[in-house]
Amino acid sequence: MNLTKSINAGLITCHSMRKTPVLLLCLLMLTVSLAGCTEEINEQVTVSEGGTCFAILEINGTMVSNGTYEGYDENHATLDTYTYNSACLVASHLSTEGNYSTLWTNTTYDDEGNPLVMNLESGPDSLERIEYVYENGLLMTVKTTEDVGEENEMAYYVNYTYDDQGRELTRYVQDWDQYTNTTYGSNGEIIQEVQSGPWGTTISNMTYDAQGNQIQIEYASQYRDADWSYTYDNYTYENGKLVQHVDDNGGPDYTYYTNYTYSTDGLTTEAWRSSGGVTITTFDADGNTLSEVMKSSQYEDGTWQYVFTRTYTWGDPLAEA
Repeated sequence: MNLTKSINAGLITCHSMRKTPVLLLCLLMLTVSLAGCTEEINEQVTVSEGGTCFAILEINGTMVSNGTYEGYDENHATLDTYTYNSACLVASHLSTEGNYSTLWTNTTYDDEGNPLVMNLESGPDSLERIEYVYENGLLMTVKTTEDVGEENEMAYYVNYTYDDQGRELTRYVQDWDQYTNTTYGSNGEIIQEVQSGPWGTTISNMTYDAQGNQIQIEYASQYRDADWSYTYDNYTYENGKLVQHVDDNGGPDYTYYTNYTYSTDGLTTEAWRSSGGVTITTFDADGNTLSEVMKSSQYEDGTWQYVFTRTYTWGDPLAEA
């Protein structure tokens, strides 16, 4: 299981998370979340030669709190359920947290399995539509329309350009007047991204080891007329596996470590954070995620104040009931 895959996650179908209580949001962001990202869910699907598919059917989450901070003295539950079309691509995704629910519906795909239209319903009077435009198999424009059908309907655009090898060169967010320019190395790896807009510039420089693992990201940021600031993400590997991630924001008080350990059978990974907390992930023999347990705020007796458990249910979504 390659944990480094999450460093550069797909963006075109992962939408911003709704507002959630700060504590739960922080816990959810500590590990790779499949919930809400259609592209990543589709990548998990296995289709056999006979046409049957094996996919995530639901992700069930439960927060248990042993404290009273921010109201988490009661259980807190989340549920993500998925349906699939005849091509084993996500047709809908219902996300529920407490009394709040959001429904993503992919209405159409092209022949290559790329989404063309996605609808998002976050309430009885809230409808958002995302439309994808391709040329020669490359995504050129993403149009997001908010409050569809209402007087205050508004549209937002993101445009892309590519080199002659089909690699993304620029991403332009029109409404923010923000460009992201990407540069590639001799092996096709991303070595620099420059994000620039009216408020400032961030330059990200990436370096890799001989095996192609990303070992550092250096961020140089300037906001308006302020001086440049620098932060670093450093990654260390052993036997091809990520064993440590260091987030260095300048000085010992702003340096955070995450250490990764693996079971001998490779089916369990633990990620321990210097800021306090651990994420335990289990997999089946094919590398499919079975569970994630995120613990935070440990007491002196070894118990944890917050424990968020997420379990994955897999199966054939097209099988006759």
